[in-house]
Amino acid sequence: EPNEERRVSHKFSSAALEKFLALNNLQMIIRAHQYKVHLGFQVQKHAKLITVFSSSSYCNMENEASCVLVADGKVRMMRLAPEGH
Repeated sequence: EPNEERRVSHKFSSAALEKFLALNNLQMIIRAHQYKVHLGFQVQKHAKLITVFSSSSYCNMENEASCVLVADGKVRMMRLAPEGH
């Protein structure tokens, strides 16, 4: 469905995500740069969608950045302290 707030994107349901994952033989999606993620990362849609924000102090806002490591079948997320902290 169209995102009326941003007017440049679409929202999707958990069912749509599950269908996409099944069609593409994936277990989850890890995506980057969703501005509203102030804590560095956000786990959504029954842990099938992870959003990572990789820029601390973006536009002089107080937010944390994160990074993701996927190894040996495990997903690890780490928050990165903003510069000067």
